[in-house]
Amino acid sequence: MKLETLEYIEVWYNRKRRYSTLNYPTNEEFNNQSDQIFLTNLEQLHDFEYRIIFGLE
Repeated sequence: MKLETLEYIEVWYNRKRRYSTLNYPTNEEFNNQSDQIFLTNLEQLHDFEYRIIFGLE
C-alpha cells in the first residue's frame, strides 16, 4: 500500500500540482501544444511551397 501511495504522489499528483499552482501547462500539455504548433507550421510551409512551385503566389 505504501508503494502505491508513493507512486500516486510522485507520478500523478505531483505532475499536476506543480504546474497547476503556477497556472502553467504540464509537460504533457506543453508537448501536445508544441506538436500541434509544429504541425500547423509544417502545413503552412507546405501550402506556401505548393503555391510557389505552381506559380500561384
